[in-house]
Amino acid sequence: MGIKATGFEIADFNEIPPQMCPCGPSRRAFVDEDGSMSLHQLQICDEDKPHRHDTDEIYYIVACGPDAAMWLQGVRYPVKPGQAIKIKGGTMHCADRGNELMTVLVVVATGHGSPEATMHFED
Repeated sequence: MGIKATGFEIADFNEIPPQMCPCGPSRRAFVDEDGSMSLHQLQICDEDKPHRHDTDEIYYIVACGPDAAMWLQGVRYPVKPGQAIKIKGGTMHCADRGNELMTVLVVVATGHGSPEATMHFED
């Protein structure tokens, strides 16, 4: 699953088995032993539900259709490949993949283990 050596790591997302997240499969690289930092390749194929995390995330849009968007604090923002979004902890958000699959890279720095441990859904 890549190379880990003193001072660096190389990850191959093609070799990392997916874990199911609420909105689709996620391949996770660079997961610290305490779970405080990781990089996720997330395939959004199911309906994402509005949620928030206690800590910040950064989304980088790798692939999506022309009707894809991110909902941030109840407002829909169209997105396209090459865009990045910093989502502060506590911000309600969800991905709207539209009619095509959406692939994002998510930088997660939770400080609390898995991102699911800090996930809170809208009431």
